[in-house]
Amino acid sequence: MENAALVTLNNLVESRQGNRPNYDKAHVVLALIYIKNEGPIGRINLMRKLRLGESTIKTMLRRMKELNLITVDKVGGALLTDKGIELLAGIEKKVKVKEVTLSSIKWDTAMIILKGKRYILDSLGILKLRDLIIRLGAESTLIAEIVQDKILLPPFTDEKGMGNLLKEIRDNCKECENDDLIIFITPKDLHLAYNIALELLE
Repeated sequence: MENAALVTLNNLVESRQGNRPNYDKAHVVLALIYIKNEGPIGRINLMRKLRLGESTIKTMLRRMKELNLITVDKVGGALLTDKGIELLAGIEKKVKVKEVTLSSIKWDTAMIILKGKRYILDSLGILKLRDLIIRLGAESTLIAEIVQDKILLPPFTDEKGMGNLLKEIRDNCKECENDDLIIFITPKDLHLAYNIALELLE
C-alpha cells in the first residue's frame, strides 16, 4: 500500500494523551467503505455496522474530520471528502475483501485479494504465512497465488483433484492478476479479513 495511506491510517488509530482508541485500522477502512457506499450515514448506523460503541464512533469520526477525510452534516451524517475518496481508492488498489462461498469445500468465507503481493508468500513460506493468519484470529485459511495466469494452491496443486475448487476461486476472482496473493479465511468476518490484510501489508 502507498506509504501515505498507511501513515494516515496509523494517525487515525494512534494513542493520544495515553489513550488508544477502541477501534483499529480495519474499522477505519470499513467505515470509509460504508460512508462511500451509503453516505451520508449517521453515527447510529455506523455503530450497528461496525459493532462499536457511540463514544468510539464519535472519536473515529472526529479524527477523520480532523484529517479532512469526511464532512459531517448534523442531519444527514458523514460523507467522504475528495481526500477520503483518494485514501480509500489507494487502499482498494492494493486490497480487496469480499464474502464468498466455496461450495466444493463447504466454506462460507471472507476472501482477501492482495494485489501484486505474492512475494509475501515467497518470503514467509506457506507454513509461516498460514500460522501468522491463524495467530491474527482466523480459525482456518486457504492460500492461493496466481502464477502465469494459473491459480495455484501451495505447496502442491493437483488440478484433477482440485478442479472444482480452482474453478470456484477463478469465478470469484475476476479481478485477479498474475502475482496476486489470495487468502480465504473463516469465520466470514470482514473486519478480521481487513485486519489480516493490513497486517500483511505492513
